[in-house]
Amino acid sequence: MDDHKEICSLPGTTEEREWFRERLETLTVRESLFLAAARMWQPANDLAGVIQQVCSLPDYTLVTPAESYEELGRRYLERETRVPRSLHDHADLKKLGRWYEDIHPGLFIGNCYVAYPKELLPSYDSSNLSVLEDTDWSVKLKLASPAVPEGVWMRLPDYDEMNDEPGEICFALDALKVKSLHECSLLESQCILPCITGLGELYNDLAELVGDSQNLGFALDELKPYFRGKFLAVLEYEGCRCLKEALDISQNLGCYDFAEADDLEKTAVEHLEKAGVPETVIWDSCFDLKDYGAALMTEKGFTITESGSFVRRNETPFVREFSEAPPEMTMTM
Repeated sequence: MDDHKEICSLPGTTEEREWFRERLETLTVRESLFLAAARMWQPANDLAGVIQQVCSLPDYTLVTPAESYEELGRRYLERETRVPRSLHDHADLKKLGRWYEDIHPGLFIGNCYVAYPKELLPSYDSSNLSVLEDTDWSVKLKLASPAVPEGVWMRLPDYDEMNDEPGEICFALDALKVKSLHECSLLESQCILPCITGLGELYNDLAELVGDSQNLGFALDELKPYFRGKFLAVLEYEGCRCLKEALDISQNLGCYDFAEADDLEKTAVEHLEKAGVPETVIWDSCFDLKDYGAALMTEKGFTITESGSFVRRNETPFVREFSEAPPEMTMTM
């Protein structure tokens, strides 16, 4: 975003500058608002401080529209109480807004109120730049409109949209000066799944792409770390290149048997013990346990992926909700 490019001139290392420039390339409208609020709240004197601010962006919260304490008080009543709208004017909305500010310190910026994080957890210590991964998204889309041909980014999933609150999608549309996704065109796209590329070529309907991107984000958020690893391995096993197929796979992980490379030694030891091999022989380097375990998995019909996991398809029926089944191969004589 042009508003933040001057940050690159702050003192910092070459690596920090490259990290920030790369992150800036896909900074969304909503994130840009949060970063502006962060810089106003606690101005950073170097790139290390800015990187810490960027890592904290998910912890900021937004109330919009709220350009005044009166509007902030009204939004509080609408969002967090069950007081009927017909009775809102009987409350001292300005006083409520100031009370909300006391509970959730923040500042007004644009037509929004941005609340600061309650606690800024340390993320960047000037030595861990390589592990600061931006992974809390499913798909990033750069959309353009006739009024804003250079486009803006938005990141999904957008939980605010699902809760009828202004979020990533709403802020992008406002910045593009349009009312709906149908008035936009897709300039660029990124998927958190490296196997999924060329989304613009796979979708003619931008709203459908956003819907599937939302669903992928929800699915990923529901997967625990073990099952996320299994999901990625199954995508590789199936040679998945389609977002809709990835969505169906995320809902059908029970159709696959899975083992990680770390399980190979245990698998080998259990097999050798059942085969009557003494424990002292097993652990005296008489067998290459990892190779033995890998060979066992191959004999059982598992395929090893490039990431080192083992996957095989079992007999559980695969239920498709998003994608179409591939055409059946017919034998010709």
